[in-house]
Amino acid sequence: MLSSFDFDADHIFNILSSNGNFITGEDLIAFFDDCGKEISTEEVGCLLRVVDKRGEGQLYVNDFKHFFA
Repeated sequence: MLSSFDFDADHIFNILSSNGNFITGEDLIAFFDDCGKEISTEEVGCLLRVVDKRGEGQLYVNDFKHFFA
């Protein structure tokens, strides 16, 4: 997705987010599951700690865009 010439972070955010406001660990687990991949809760926790600068356990669109910038 990232290497696509038409990568749109807002679109990808909306695919991952179950509510359109933020991405949770459960959203990430569901996305990986839908792709046929496994991810542990520990791996999700690590990812959230890296990307979630406020430490809320949720990724907002600005966090998401900043991470991919």
